[in-house]
Amino acid sequence: MGFLKKAVATIGTTAATMSVYAGQAFAGAGLDGINQQNVYNNHNNNPIYDKGVKVIEIVGGVGGIAFTLAVMIITLFIIFGSISPQKRATYWIALISCVAGAFVFFGAFGFADGIMTIATSKSK
Repeated sequence: MGFLKKAVATIGTTAATMSVYAGQAFAGAGLDGINQQNVYNNHNNNPIYDKGVKVIEIVGGVGGIAFTLAVMIITLFIIFGSISPQKRATYWIALISCVAGAFVFFGAFGFADGIMTIATSKSK
């Protein structure tokens, strides 16, 4: 139970900190050598950008769906299965790991435009 309290406290502190400072970090992103005109331009005529966004969205979507399915299956095992006390920690660690994996993949799916904008922009 100590691990769960520490994990919840860490995630809560991180979420609170990011909600305050994330906007400031992204607001100053153009000041450290990145050409803002290339970051915020229209990417209609860039085939690498378009294909990259599609690849990131496909990989992020499939990975996110796979991890979400794993979360549902592990949750059913925890709820309805008679788990021995020796295996409880293993199931909970697997559940937390799958939630983190789903978060990463869905994050990549959601930020596909931003990822490709950074990848295809020129720096000074």
